[in-house]
Amino acid sequence: MTNYILQFILQLFTVAIIPLVKIWFDNSNKQITKQFEQLSDEVKSIQDKTEKQLDKVNMEIKNTQDKVDEVTQIGLQNRDSNKSIMSYRLHNEFSESIERGHTTSEDLSELSGLYKSYKEIGGNGKIETLFNRFAKLPIKNRRTNKWNN
Repeated sequence: MTNYILQFILQLFTVAIIPLVKIWFDNSNKQITKQFEQLSDEVKSIQDKTEKQLDKVNMEIKNTQDKVDEVTQIGLQNRDSNKSIMSYRLHNEFSESIERGHTTSEDLSELSGLYKSYKEIGGNGKIETLFNRFAKLPIKNRRTNKWNN
């Protein structure tokens, strides 16, 4: 009798339960496949939006870099212009003081600062020679024309 019961359960399992399990798995697979396709579509949509945003950001970066390059070029031109103006001014001021044979404490202070700035932007040795001569000049008080000790 136990054999018959086992055989009956086996046949029932083969005929009824296995097909039911198969149908259940097939339905689950279809649902999973459908969910996967929906998620794939969402991911693709997000990727497309992200790529468009990255394209915009890259364009903004390029525009910003172009502006930075332009401003840098202007700065270099200004530096060269300033260096020329400073060279001219220092040459005149140093030459006048050297010809006069003295300087004032005010001129020494102001022109030393201007010369330092000139050197920082790449000034040349011609002005350095004049500065060294200028710095050794005696200092006279501007108002009284008396020598400072």
